[in-house]
Amino acid sequence: MAIFRVIKDRENPYVMKNTFYDFDERLSLKAKGLMGIFLSRPDDWKFYHKEILKHCKDGKDSLNSAINELIKAGYIERVFNRDKTGKLLGGYNYTVYEVPKEHLDNSACTKTADCGKTEIGENRIRKKPFSENPPLLNNELKLNNEFNSSSSKGNIEVFKYFEKCGFGLLSPVMIEKIATDIEIYSKEWVMKAAEFADEAGKHNYNYVKGILENWKANGGIKEKKEVKSYGSRSNFKKNREEVKRKWEGYRPPAPKLKGKTDTTEII
Repeated sequence: MAIFRVIKDRENPYVMKNTFYDFDERLSLKAKGLMGIFLSRPDDWKFYHKEILKHCKDGKDSLNSAINELIKAGYIERVFNRDKTGKLLGGYNYTVYEVPKEHLDNSACTKTADCGKTEIGENRIRKKPFSENPPLLNNELKLNNEFNSSSSKGNIEVFKYFEKCGFGLLSPVMIEKIATDIEIYSKEWVMKAAEFADEAGKHNYNYVKGILENWKANGGIKEKKEVKSYGSRSNFKKNREEVKRKWEGYRPPAPKLKGKTDTTEII
């Protein structure tokens, strides 16, 4: 195959970057192309969802798929925006890594170090070992919050409602679960289920999930009195224990006989 190159100057600039991701067999060509876009910009560059889509024929779903692929492979780190007190502000902060985070500890390898190798001497991701020089890292590339505005900013009212309902500061894992169920059941259902769980004193998401699953199975939102047993078998066990305590130590009274009974012939 012949490769025709152009002169690199101000009008046709070039960029020096680590090619680690080019040989990462876990990544699709789409994800590798997106990494190329990220690393072609200066550090601290802010990327916008809409701006990236202007330069490709992919849609929003395709772009989000590539981002999630890079997150899974360790090239992008995503955290929720919070204020100083830890409350959710909406949106995400993203950090792009030129090599996966798991390999950053090896970034200062020397010529004699076994960089990025397993016990059998092969790199965990690609067959070639690291080069002699340490990788150049662009660790501070920032993706604008718009990247996942549909699943974060659009759901921020639901996250805040959970905190209002006594679920406390939501963990990233719980936020992901809520966002997923919003797509499945709708905001109205998820918020209503959180409200019912709060009134039942059950501030765990498994209980909320149980309510949602029962609503789906039974054709819609049910009355609160019908929700009491949805979360798990804990209510059944609780009621059983209450009944057991109520009747503990009970002895039936001796039967009262009417009239006199002749027992002279009873042996």
